[in-house]
Amino acid sequence: MACTVYIDGVLIPTPGETHIERGSLSIEECIEERSVASFVVVDELSTKIYLRGMPVEIYDSTPTLIFAGFIDAPGRARLAPGSGLLHGISCMDNHYLADKRLVVKAYGTPGQTLADIVNDIWTDYLAAEGVIIGAIQTGPVIQSAIFNYVKVSDAFDALAELSGFTWFIDELKALYFIDRSTYASPWQLDSVTHRAIKGSSYLSTGNPLYRNRQYVRGGKGVTSLQTEHFTGDAIIKSFALGYPLALEPVITLTPGGVQTVGIKGIDTGEQFYWNKGDNTIYAEAPPGALVDIQVDYYGQYPIIAWSNSSAGQTSRQSIEGGGTGIVEEIVTESQHESMASAYESARAKIIQYCREAEKFIYQTWEAGLAPGQLQEITYAPFGFTAHQMLIESVSITADGETIYYNVSCITGPAMGSWAKFFTRLLTRGDNQIKIGDSLLLVLLQQSETLALAEATAYHTDDFSGGIVNRWIALPPAQGAGHNVEHEKVALVEAPALVSHDTEDYHWDDADMRWDFFTWA
Repeated sequence: MACTVYIDGVLIPTPGETHIERGSLSIEECIEERSVASFVVVDELSTKIYLRGMPVEIYDSTPTLIFAGFIDAPGRARLAPGSGLLHGISCMDNHYLADKRLVVKAYGTPGQTLADIVNDIWTDYLAAEGVIIGAIQTGPVIQSAIFNYVKVSDAFDALAELSGFTWFIDELKALYFIDRSTYASPWQLDSVTHRAIKGSSYLSTGNPLYRNRQYVRGGKGVTSLQTEHFTGDAIIKSFALGYPLALEPVITLTPGGVQTVGIKGIDTGEQFYWNKGDNTIYAEAPPGALVDIQVDYYGQYPIIAWSNSSAGQTSRQSIEGGGTGIVEEIVTESQHESMASAYESARAKIIQYCREAEKFIYQTWEAGLAPGQLQEITYAPFGFTAHQMLIESVSITADGETIYYNVSCITGPAMGSWAKFFTRLLTRGDNQIKIGDSLLLVLLQQSETLALAEATAYHTDDFSGGIVNRWIALPPAQGAGHNVEHEKVALVEAPALVSHDTEDYHWDDADMRWDFFTWA
């Protein structure tokens, strides 16, 4: 048998009960995308029930684990009257563990590296799901990052784009966050020892995502310290500033001194109120006539950042036979709240996309290749001699006892599938993932320990005295033999509360840390 499958720990094929329909097994693996598998289980006794979320493992004949994950969408059809069921099974890989958890985290401590952030997210969210650490490389220093109720996978995607790294969770549930050039393939393609199946090789060139000048538009930068003055008239309570507010302002009245300031709509009992992104401050009571109102604050302004590759433009100029050689691209990313953050995003895109692309496709019977590995390609018809290429995808199909591996290798950026392309279009405007300073509201849970204590009281009704039982309308007879005793049970709640202070988290420039008391 070419492949064996385990569903929820049960081996398929099971003689006399189940087997995999010939030619139905398919596995698709692609760099920076989810691996998927599909197959059809022939249920000869019509007794099997498969549910979404059941673990799945697929082994080849060696046996080597070539896919691990969970059932995504099980289906069922009748094979024939009295002859069993067909179960169509599609599976998702172990990235499901990162897709199902939401991150509520803020990072802004100077010197925090990519590895610091990834390890922290793993500790708080993925370790409990059974994910282990494979390899997490140090990576660049991340200036600041906010993940505001987003999937772990989305947070990792944002970090990967900024760093130029790639990440994945393998068949053993091991998490990797590494440079793309880290791992070499277990064997190299040549014309002697490891050859492609005859007639299966194909080469395409050109990078439709190429650019050598990248603009990133959107988000807000923070101004230098601004000072503005207003004069009170004992009537006006609101005062418009020149910029929307980025941080809590300092308001001083003359006469009157420094005023207390709170968040509008949240705090009460303060002398002035403000909101981030609002250019107006609000007084609880109108300042008196001729009172000087001084506002010291940091404002917001719209930003646009760009990154440029002079070498890329020179190369493109020679290819085009003149002109400037400039190829420009612009994206809108409203999540940025500092110029440095926007520039980091632009620079990462230049690193990823300012290069030519090749895609080499071939088919083999040899196992061991996986997306993300570097492979040397020697193929004389295309002029390749030990040509370094990144394995972009591996597609596995089984036909009886034979397993075919369809391999796609690339130089340049991974362009991905149509499904991934349209997913990016749909999520382009999602501003939940934020790289930069912003407000993060964390819901802290409050636990209550409930204790029940039993308090009993006994009541005796003596019918001989003519007292009628409260639950029996008329006694059957009067006498000591018919006395009724009742037990009254009362439950008393004794709660024990564990309370936490809650407040809005905000980056504290003075202390260089995230502090939920900053605005208190």
